[in-house]
Amino acid sequence: MKVKYLLLGSIIVMIMLLSYFYFKPTTVKSADVERIFSRLNTVALSDSNYSFLKPIGDRSKIIAIGESTHGSKEFNQIRLIFFKFLVEKCGYSLFFVEAEFTSILPLNKYIRTGEGDPEQLISLTRSWVWNNYELLDIVQWMRTYNKANPQRTSLELFGVDMRNTWSLLFQIKGFFSHHETTNKSTILKVIHEMYQLKTSSEEYNNKLKTLAALIHQDIKQADQTLKLSSRDLIYFYEIIVKEQLELSDARSVDQKIRLRDKFMADNILWLAGSNQKGLFGAHNVHIDKYGNVTALSLVKKNYTGSYLRKALGERYFAIYSDFSHGYTRATNANTSAVTDFKIQINRNMISYYLNEKKKAAFFLNIRQLSPDDRQILNRSYLFNNLGSTYMTERNNTRTFNLVKQYDGYIYIPVISASKKAKSRDLF
Repeated sequence: MKVKYLLLGSIIVMIMLLSYFYFKPTTVKSADVERIFSRLNTVALSDSNYSFLKPIGDRSKIIAIGESTHGSKEFNQIRLIFFKFLVEKCGYSLFFVEAEFTSILPLNKYIRTGEGDPEQLISLTRSWVWNNYELLDIVQWMRTYNKANPQRTSLELFGVDMRNTWSLLFQIKGFFSHHETTNKSTILKVIHEMYQLKTSSEEYNNKLKTLAALIHQDIKQADQTLKLSSRDLIYFYEIIVKEQLELSDARSVDQKIRLRDKFMADNILWLAGSNQKGLFGAHNVHIDKYGNVTALSLVKKNYTGSYLRKALGERYFAIYSDFSHGYTRATNANTSAVTDFKIQINRNMISYYLNEKKKAAFFLNIRQLSPDDRQILNRSYLFNNLGSTYMTERNNTRTFNLVKQYDGYIYIPVISASKKAKSRDLF
């Protein structure tokens, strides 16, 4: 028995040592950065000519543009610039965001019909990540376009995330309050009971299952009782309730994370259907087209991007967005307060050398790199990686392989925290 445990312990230590050296970030060499980013055909993003997007837009069905932080305005600003070109030159019509599906629906209704006050509707997203003037710019431009082009396919904005049951209940309650169905009173009663429970409790989960069954019964009778499109029906049961049930039944945090990314990909593919094209805005981690293996888990994690790549192949194009330094908004891990944080230059990152060379904002098409240049970039480098919570400077970094995990790279020298800006110039 002792020998067995000694052997097992030796294997674990060996795996940890091997994984440390395998996943250890490559030391950034100034010569390599100079070779790749100085002599190649990078495209300056301060120019008004975005024709380089035309071949990418024509070949792709979904273009994803990432972000290194959730709370910096430049990432949404560049998405809007790209989206305008893709709409006008490549026929794109859908804008997907890493936000709660139900919380974005009122904004989408405004974009399609003009009903409501967009600033007030943005505040209803109940998330500081999306309650900003950069999203307002996107919403207002999409509404203006729809109003001026009634003969074209209507632009639509969708959140594709599924973590917040509260916004789900709010939308279902609103819907059934205005439609007569067989189970209407029981559905509203169950929702009222759910409001009194903790979302993590077993009783809450059982109520959610009851709610799903009641809605499913009403859907069967929908042709006789409701005048609804198939999209509305699928939205209420197949897409929303069933996904929430699976998330609630997930046994571990890791399983919930995997389901969340799978569902975001499923929602994008469902909403785009066979005819429409869209832009997807999310964190760099979520748009990763390959999936990530860490030294701690040694198990490949599929993200939204890897599911989209499996479904679409080369018609999925993922763009990593990077920066050198600046400010971001985030939740303080110690106080839970949302505040601005300063991100310092990190000498161990590619962006440090780009800043030293005073490089302006640019786009690099990784797919078009020569074999030699791909080989230099085909390594795990350290990058900024900040989500909605700021912990410590060390915990806000992550290794990525740009060649393996992404198709394009955007560099923005300095970022600023999301807020109502006096000047909205991008660069």
